[in-house]
Amino acid sequence: MPQKGSILVVEDSPTQSMYLKFLLEENGYTVHVARDGREGLEAADLKRPQLIISDVMMPEMTGYEMCRAIKDNPLLSPIPLILLTTLSDPEDILKGVEAKADFYLTKPFDETALLSRVKDVLDQPVELKKDEKWEELEIVVRGKRRKVRSTSTRIMNLLLSTYENAVLRNTELLNAQVELRDLNEELEDRVYELRVSENRFRSLVKTIPDIVYRIDPQGRFTFVNEAIKRLGYMPEDLIGQHFSKIILPADVKQVDRQAVLKKLKGKKTGDEKAPKLFNEQRTGKRKTEGLEVVLVPLHKATVEPGYIEPLSSDYLIMEVNSSGMWEINPNAENRDFMGTVGVIRDISIRKQMEKDLAEREAQMRTIFDYASAGIVVIDPENHLIVDANPTALKMIGVEKEDVVGSVCHRFICPAEEGRCPITDLHETVDNSERILMTSEGNEVPILKTVAPIILKGRRHLLESFVDISRLKDTENQLKAAHNNLEKRVEERTMALKESQAQLIQAEKLGALGTLTAGIAHELNNPMMGMLNFAQYCKKHVDKETKVFSVLDDMERETKRCIDIVKNLQTFSRMKSEKEGILEQIDCGEIIERVHKLLSYRIEKDGVSFTVTSSPGCPNISVDTGSIQQVFLNLIGNAVDAVKDSEIRNIDIQIEPDSSEHVLVRVADTGDGIPEDIEEKIFDPFYTTKGVGKGTGLGLSVSRGIVEKAGGAIEFFSEAGKGTVFTVRLPI
Repeated sequence: MPQKGSILVVEDSPTQSMYLKFLLEENGYTVHVARDGREGLEAADLKRPQLIISDVMMPEMTGYEMCRAIKDNPLLSPIPLILLTTLSDPEDILKGVEAKADFYLTKPFDETALLSRVKDVLDQPVELKKDEKWEELEIVVRGKRRKVRSTSTRIMNLLLSTYENAVLRNTELLNAQVELRDLNEELEDRVYELRVSENRFRSLVKTIPDIVYRIDPQGRFTFVNEAIKRLGYMPEDLIGQHFSKIILPADVKQVDRQAVLKKLKGKKTGDEKAPKLFNEQRTGKRKTEGLEVVLVPLHKATVEPGYIEPLSSDYLIMEVNSSGMWEINPNAENRDFMGTVGVIRDISIRKQMEKDLAEREAQMRTIFDYASAGIVVIDPENHLIVDANPTALKMIGVEKEDVVGSVCHRFICPAEEGRCPITDLHETVDNSERILMTSEGNEVPILKTVAPIILKGRRHLLESFVDISRLKDTENQLKAAHNNLEKRVEERTMALKESQAQLIQAEKLGALGTLTAGIAHELNNPMMGMLNFAQYCKKHVDKETKVFSVLDDMERETKRCIDIVKNLQTFSRMKSEKEGILEQIDCGEIIERVHKLLSYRIEKDGVSFTVTSSPGCPNISVDTGSIQQVFLNLIGNAVDAVKDSEIRNIDIQIEPDSSEHVLVRVADTGDGIPEDIEEKIFDPFYTTKGVGKGTGLGLSVSRGIVEKAGGAIEFFSEAGKGTVFTVRLPI
């Protein structure tokens, strides 16, 4: 990389000096480093750098003292010197002025700002005139009168540095506010999701037939769901009561943690023989599962029929699954035990079924014959069908004698020999989709469940299945409806994003209007003072002197600044006072306002800006502030598009389109818009600009403003020749 210039960095902090050296060398500068002001003064005399960057607070000799010594030395004074200071204290400012510093950069500094300032100083060094007038100014600081000597150039550099610091801090504050708002919105969403999830959980727990309970570390109920009513208890009556209230007294010592651990003290049980506890503290694989316990109903007369029915008149055999609850705190070394949560399921029916198994076998035949689902019984050893109910025979389309003795794969779930899902592959078939072959060779989709049963002392497989042909048709219809719904949701989401983008931009413009009004107000008074001062000096200076021409330039440029301030005030008042109010206005007047606001950028980038308006073009009826924002976006984008082009032209054409609309064409000679992104340029948050140079909202919001006003916006772009945006506005 070619060297751009020689820079002397004076900084007592090794970290800061190495950082500055690396940053500047990486950008092509030759860098020398001095550790304090005295060493910096010697290095300046020896190296004669093109630029000096110095901290202000250093041992031996401060940056202010070094700066004053350099500026008092006729051989070194032409070297521009940048002081790194906070500019947060009036004394810092006065010391910088008295030290004759050329430029200032606030700390902490931004890399981009530092490199930009260095490039500006080296590319266009400020040559101080030998006859430049040093003026003695009397000012009041903290109630004390002070006299300082400086030139207008140095005072202006100080003002610009102070202004840049204020703009930078304000930008950081705005970014922090946006980030905080986003975090608050995300937190609100998370809290809402948590509340919804908790409500769903509570609704589920209240409706399931199993008894769900939670007890504290002392064994007292803190929650019981509605299922406990089937035992005659009211949930609110058990809150605060010990769990032993609902358990058979003889069983309490067998399931209570304190009592069981006392018995097992000093013994090792292992996982297999570990005790099962009602008030369990263990979790995971060691939690309690399948604990059988006897519960005592409060009033046997109030026990309602349902899932929980007493095996006898007094007691219920229940199965308990329980686990400990521990506080989740990643910052704590030890977790706190919060209690136990468990589920109590009635197994009285299961016990009764085991006792009455023989009777149930007789009953099963009736169920088998009249079931609405097809049922077949299969011998797993040879895969032969040993029985089939009438529904299964009807679905297959054969007589019973044609099915019994046949291999099951002939009709149900056709498979190769040795590939039976149940006996060979050991798969679990529970409500699984399979295929049934009819006698005519047709395939019928079925939902099949396979369960083992004992018949005459031998293990068999009971396969039940239902025809789901209509269900599959319905499923396909639902999928089509789902895809259609997703498409509509996607379209609605895009519309909401555009609305959100417009809302965000409106909030930003509101804040910008307030900020603009404040800045314009603060700048107006000093500008008027500068104008009066220049005009006063012109009256007392001979027109033939060189000073008069300088004062004339000063008067002209000050008036230009005042005009810019007036435009800023006009723009801020339009956004705050006239937003949403339609008014008749010449479109050319709006373009002229935008031109004045962007005149600095247009002149700086060397852009040719022309406006052509058809004679007798009618006024438009719009919200002036909003439409001005549209053209501010379009013309600003055009300036960005042509600033790196060889030909830099922006042409504005205004002409009537019909008796109801006026056309405004904004044409530029930039590189044009690539075809692959033309469909995206109006999408919210889509931008081709670098980080920090664009939000991706300008064109999206502009289209929304124009369409809301009853107009339209479109564009035509040709690679290498430029882009034309056409805006149609109502008369």
